[in-house]
Amino acid sequence: MTLTTGGFRFYADYSHGGDPTTWIAQRLVCWQSANPSAVVRTSTDQQMIFEVPNPMPSGLIMKDGGTDYSTAANTSWQYVPLSATQVSTIDPTTCGKSSAPPVLKPWEFPVSAYGAVGDGDHDDTAALNACHADAWAYAASHNGVYSVVLDALTYHIASAPSTAHSGNAQLPWPYTSTDSAPGADTGMKMIGTWTCPYVGDQSPLYHWLQKVPQQAGAVLKSTWDAGGSIPAAGEASVIGGPTTQGLGSNPPAHWSNVLPIIDNVQVSVPNHPNVSGIDLRCFAQAYVKSAVVLAAQDPGVNGAPLIPPPGWAFGLAMPLPSNNARCDIGFFGAQGLTYGLVVYEHLQAESLRLVNNYTNFIVWSNQSTPHQNHVDYMCNENGHNLIQMAGSTGKLIIEMADVEWGPGPIFTDSCVSPASGRITIGSNGTDGVSLNGALNPPAATAVTGTTHVKIINSDQKTGAVAAADAPTVPASGTALHNPFWRDAEVMVSGAGVTGISVDGQAKPVTSGPVSVPSGSAITLTYTGATPSCAWTLT
Repeated sequence: MTLTTGGFRFYADYSHGGDPTTWIAQRLVCWQSANPSAVVRTSTDQQMIFEVPNPMPSGLIMKDGGTDYSTAANTSWQYVPLSATQVSTIDPTTCGKSSAPPVLKPWEFPVSAYGAVGDGDHDDTAALNACHADAWAYAASHNGVYSVVLDALTYHIASAPSTAHSGNAQLPWPYTSTDSAPGADTGMKMIGTWTCPYVGDQSPLYHWLQKVPQQAGAVLKSTWDAGGSIPAAGEASVIGGPTTQGLGSNPPAHWSNVLPIIDNVQVSVPNHPNVSGIDLRCFAQAYVKSAVVLAAQDPGVNGAPLIPPPGWAFGLAMPLPSNNARCDIGFFGAQGLTYGLVVYEHLQAESLRLVNNYTNFIVWSNQSTPHQNHVDYMCNENGHNLIQMAGSTGKLIIEMADVEWGPGPIFTDSCVSPASGRITIGSNGTDGVSLNGALNPPAATAVTGTTHVKIINSDQKTGAVAAADAPTVPASGTALHNPFWRDAEVMVSGAGVTGISVDGQAKPVTSGPVSVPSGSAITLTYTGATPSCAWTLT
């Protein structure tokens, strides 16, 4: 039951001892049997919240044993009158305290006020879209700012995607053009948020032994199947703005001049999905504060969904090239999609968890001069492709890619022009040797493609390499790739050496120390006996 008029909220605090499970069970039965119109809003080991209509029902009973807790004077219970805008607005941090629940601001629109049930079964698509439409209308006539407020419930999103706003999403974002393009809902700058502000950040991943669906916090559970081919209106998504197909150009000629903010939202899609999670490609900018997109588990398989076959669905796609320079991610996780996270340029990501996607992370640019992308930390595990750069060219810096490799390459550069950047990689291996074995050909998990992206193996110990662990010097004129994925100094000695080059660039020496960076190759030209090379890693 959702209260749509004013009412009263009662806070119960169980910190006075006893078995919490017994206390809660007794009070739930006692309270609900005596007050069938009450709504249990929160129940934890120590606290509980109830809401009742206004006026309160006659014969109000809140008893445990022989003690009557129904009076405001009793310190174990407090009650506060609620206005219509306060109903269903719960802050768990104040449960059992004397402070009143937070009051919604005029630009905050709760989906509960529009009939959203949040039981995981009832189709809440229309209710959420109606709430978003009113929030957008309010912002358009005020200062351009609004929030769609979710409770910590599971909202079933079952209706077909809409193409009304030049996109193809079940929960479509209205469209405001950067240049008053035809079909735009407004021409002004807008800042819109989907948020669940009353619980902590989203739980990022399935546990590997987990047997039940992942439902934590505010969950948008889609059951839509858009088919195996990309629809004519563009990739269908649960939450999304305009598509390049809807706008008629890539990159967009008319960007949607909105800063979409996704805060503490989980999107759930079917197993082997034919629907994407969050599509922000045609927004001028975007900020994902905290979000996850999870495919449903495979039947009979514990933990995360298995790597899906290649398709088109993605977890999150950030703004396309030529965006307005703000493409920020606080935390994002994805499991079980074809593409976990798709980025283009201007990305600044603090924390990523990408597991069991066909391609976990991809930089995809159709420009010859894209801007940089930067990731602070990335947990990247068990994808067919862990990190890929595709399109015309790309730029990427990852401070730490914490990998657990799967059936395919750790890093692939498939750009038309070689990509550039730097990636520091660590793993769950015991030392750098195991990661080197995965990075070096002919391993299936090798770095592939011609690349100018510098790979650094953070597992590899530095210092002098024992002679038994040093690579064998090949025949004269044959390049020797630095197999350690760390910068190295190679001490070359041998009377017959006539030339030394690194990556094809001749050095003005025939002996002595030579710098061979990670990813580079040294070539010795010599006659007679094979020269010696002593390696020191830095």
